[in-house]
Amino acid sequence: MKRVVDALKSVAINIVKVIFVLPLMLFGLVSRLLWHFRVEGKDNIPEGNYIVLFPEISVLSNLAANWAYWQTLRGPLLNTPEMVQGYAQEALWSIPYFRFMMRWVADNHPLEPHAAGNLALGLIDGYRVLLKGGLVTMNPEGDMPFDGRPLPLGKAAAWLALRTGASLVPLVWSVDVYDIWPKWQLRPNLGGRVTLTVGEPFTVCDVPSDAISDKDIAAANVIIREQLDLIAYGEGGVAGWQGAPTLRGQPLVTTPHRLIADAGVRPHAVVPVDDVPIWRSGLKTVFWRCPVCHADDAIRHNKRPSRAQTMTCCACGTRWALRRVKGKDFRLELTHGHPDLVGLDMALSMWYDEMKRAFDPRDLPGMAGAGSVDLLNGEKVLLVASEATLAPLAPSEFTLDWPGDEPPTRQPPGQRVAGVFDIIGDGRVVLTDQRFIWKLDGKAYSFYWSKVTAVSLWMANVIGVRYGVAMYRLTLKGENGLKWLTYGGELARAGGAPEGHEVTSSYY
Repeated sequence: MKRVVDALKSVAINIVKVIFVLPLMLFGLVSRLLWHFRVEGKDNIPEGNYIVLFPEISVLSNLAANWAYWQTLRGPLLNTPEMVQGYAQEALWSIPYFRFMMRWVADNHPLEPHAAGNLALGLIDGYRVLLKGGLVTMNPEGDMPFDGRPLPLGKAAAWLALRTGASLVPLVWSVDVYDIWPKWQLRPNLGGRVTLTVGEPFTVCDVPSDAISDKDIAAANVIIREQLDLIAYGEGGVAGWQGAPTLRGQPLVTTPHRLIADAGVRPHAVVPVDDVPIWRSGLKTVFWRCPVCHADDAIRHNKRPSRAQTMTCCACGTRWALRRVKGKDFRLELTHGHPDLVGLDMALSMWYDEMKRAFDPRDLPGMAGAGSVDLLNGEKVLLVASEATLAPLAPSEFTLDWPGDEPPTRQPPGQRVAGVFDIIGDGRVVLTDQRFIWKLDGKAYSFYWSKVTAVSLWMANVIGVRYGVAMYRLTLKGENGLKWLTYGGELARAGGAPEGHEVTSSYY
């Protein structure tokens, strides 16, 4: 009987392997036809324990993650899954389809959430797998950039490498994958050549260490950053990928910031309401603030079939022409606006820097819209969202009958299931310089910035908040998630500074 059971189990496992592999083979075939996908350096995969570094710089690289793993790591993935520890984006856990798939996969391949403030909870599992001679896979940046540039490295990969002495193996896409399908674009572009490179293994220490300081991690991250950027961006680095800014076809003799600041453009028109869903808004998801006049919610991305795409500010009338440069950053040329700025042509990532420059929500004037919310002495309202769904991570003691006006800062005892949040309801959010308030059915709950320890962006308009050590998910309907992340990240850092705690945040 045991032989029959073992035989049936073996057949079932082989069927699952086929089901897992066939879609990946189909994806690889289609991708080769569209973008000439190829993998280089598979012979660099070492024996023994190692950490796979897999940065994700575009939607395409994110979707192709399983294909890439199978192409390079098919032996451990299919034959010894108990020796593989993966770290997944919390954003993926929040989508029902991926949550279902990941739970199935997690029975064979351990997976841990990998988003702002959560990764440390599962790092010990990766540590144990490496000590047993297994492998760990992770995105060392922990997120996907909006503008194609590398994000600051987290501490996880460096910590594991320093504690175990394991080799690090970079699996890096050529930067072409960004201009094919950037995070802010609904559909991929055709054309382009994409290479996934398996870099040579490297280490960040000679022997494992039990005592690791922030200085040790910073030094290890310098080594990791050099290895990743060299493969992705080549000898020219990020600067070569961006290209130099020009003014009417000539090299810019001053800094873009100085030129824009001297122009002194200010908003002069009321911004109309935009009813386009945020996931279809294109560049508006990135430029929630005009990079010239700094008006909020004023950018519109004009996507006209068979015509050049443009970006317009409804507040100051500035207009840009958008063009794709294969293998490089997108370019935005200012075509209408202040005479001194017309003809300013820069990489999209450089305009993104101008949008963020000198932003501090604490310096902004307050706004009306708090409604029936009682404000504290001197408190300023900065943002208001009329529809917002609040959901604590299960298990949670927080319900509409929760006593008091401040939600729990701790998780109760019980099994934590990644991605499972219990929806409380659809309410209204008021963000101030001291807290954000979620109100429903006459009750208002205050999340004080001094107690917020992590703020992360999942998808286009879903904000993850760790309040104390309790996790919450805030879905802002019709709002720009990057805008709310930026406000929340800045205010949480300012609120946490006097308390002496570090606030973890998605990059903005």
